[in-house]
Amino acid sequence: MDIRERSQDQRGKLEELVEKIPGYKGYADRERRRDSDKLQRELLSARLHEAKRLVSGRIQELSRQGNLALLTPVNAIQQRLERLAGEILYADRGYSGFFDLLKIKEAELDRVYALDATLLEQGNALPELVKTDPTFAALNAALDELETGLKRRVALLKGMDQE
Repeated sequence: MDIRERSQDQRGKLEELVEKIPGYKGYADRERRRDSDKLQRELLSARLHEAKRLVSGRIQELSRQGNLALLTPVNAIQQRLERLAGEILYADRGYSGFFDLLKIKEAELDRVYALDATLLEQGNALPELVKTDPTFAALNAALDELETGLKRRVALLKGMDQE
């Protein structure tokens, strides 16, 4: 059961009653989608911060070993993790105002939610990559995939991704 399904199951009696008001149910469903998406992004950001913490440990380890050649690229990875964590955490929630030119419909929110779920799966693998990848090549490739997913997410919310 994913986050959105759990939030649907945890509605109280008052929420179920209020949803019977005409027009409110659609609004509440969109807000639940946005809140679930935000929770997924918070989890992904936390995973990136965990990977960053592990990279910091690897930097200290490399320094102690005198392996100074890897320090600059590993430091760049650490900065990249921090930047991605911020971008993900503060990414657009898919809100469109009443007078906005582009309206974000439920189908687009569902696609964004599915993409964020995929990004979360990719992010869950990052801490293990930090521990097991001595050259950081696989970690860099995984970060490339995350950046590509973030660009696609922005395109989805702007109505520019037709896939």
